[in-house]
Amino acid sequence: MVDIASIKIVRIGDVSRVPREFIGRARDLRRRLNEADARIETAVNRVMTPLLRRLDRRPALRPAMLIDAERHWRGIVPAFGRLEMEVDGNNLRSPCFVELRVVCGESRYADWSDNGLEPGVLVAWYSVEVAERAFESRLVSLASVSLHALARRYQRGQDTTEAAIFADLAALARDFRAVTSPRFTVAVPGGVWVGESVNVDAAQILAVRTYYDADCDASALAERADQHPCLEQGAGGDRIPSTGRASGD
Repeated sequence: MVDIASIKIVRIGDVSRVPREFIGRARDLRRRLNEADARIETAVNRVMTPLLRRLDRRPALRPAMLIDAERHWRGIVPAFGRLEMEVDGNNLRSPCFVELRVVCGESRYADWSDNGLEPGVLVAWYSVEVAERAFESRLVSLASVSLHALARRYQRGQDTTEAAIFADLAALARDFRAVTSPRFTVAVPGGVWVGESVNVDAAQILAVRTYYDADCDASALAERADQHPCLEQGAGGDRIPSTGRASGD
């Protein structure tokens, strides 16, 4: 069992370095996510424009039109980074498209003397809702996974396929509400995410600092301690701009 109380807080530069191979794989995944993020806004506009035109002429959408819009969304909004998707069409005047996505982000730890930033990824709910003949998009962050943690997942995980990595990231959203203590672990097949729950603008975010394989014990954790960040931005209400990064990350 993982004894998270034994993990000390240090900066990544003070612990054993992750081999370049795994840092490179983590950076490549983040690069591909960044490319996908950059295409989201344009694709969403293409999906939503016909719906808004219809609502300019009629008080509500036809059910068949919403079905077509969902099919269109799945076809042109980048699938890379999408973990889950659903469409709330109960109100045909104001439908809502919701995805659980992995997007690019950055972490900042306020106690670093250089106010350093660390790249990583966010696991977040991304929603687009039609309202008042317009649409509004929102990004609500659930977890921030540092590049270091992602690289450790590649290094220590048994299955390092893209599907397995995304499944393990999705587990952070699944266990998001179950985390009640400041330091947490989230178990996944073959290992465990380790981090700290932090509050950002009155919202809880899981700041994931590292990953250990399933055979790791408390003494090993103490020897291979990783840093816990304190996020300053990146919580609910952010938008995905055309730059491909959640604003305020």
